[in-house]
Amino acid sequence: MTPRRLKRRRAEPHGVYNRGRSLPVPTPDVSLSLYIPRRFAPSHSLLGRWLRRRTGDPRRAEALFIVAVTGLLLAGVLGSMLGWLWLHPVLQADPTGPTALRYAGAHLAAALAGFLLAGWGFRPAIHLIAEDGRLRVRRGPHTVSLDPADLTAVTTVDPLRYHRHERRYAGTTDFVNHPERDVLLLRTARGHVLALGLTAPDRAALVDWLATTPAPASTRCTAEVE
Repeated sequence: MTPRRLKRRRAEPHGVYNRGRSLPVPTPDVSLSLYIPRRFAPSHSLLGRWLRRRTGDPRRAEALFIVAVTGLLLAGVLGSMLGWLWLHPVLQADPTGPTALRYAGAHLAAALAGFLLAGWGFRPAIHLIAEDGRLRVRRGPHTVSLDPADLTAVTTVDPLRYHRHERRYAGTTDFVNHPERDVLLLRTARGHVLALGLTAPDRAALVDWLATTPAPASTRCTAEVE
């Protein structure tokens, strides 16, 4: 009898179907995943986003946005008053005529254009993922990556104090969409502050993850509540 020749089966790529079965594809171990929904915010309208791109500084863009909106409102009120003074005789003589309709239509069109330009906008949703010993926070195209070993303190403050103090600091990165009861502040050794507007359960879950993540003794973070 002649020995049978064994056919060597070529190894197939990982995850490719083989005779009706698929090989398992390894996935990264995600320890924690949190989500903050988007929020209506006029400062993220077309005008607000354009100012952010032009200045490159969110705080300066927000201040310029307030000035620009105030100027647009004053210009609209002044234009309406001048139009009324100019068309007052015609409007008084024929309140339902074509001139009155055009006058009212111009006001409605200007109000709608102003709302779409400077009033309709949303803060993007925030995704927070803790995996492989690192914390990543993403809002739209912007992502911040943080190593728990760099933290020096984890504190919570009330929103009023945060908006009056910590939010004004140059080293603060704001990830607050909704007005929660407390704002979680992650302080690093380099002076940076990461502000997170999380719900109470999500905030507790993140603090627990930070407490259980190994870190050098010299930079081990402490949790405080103010």
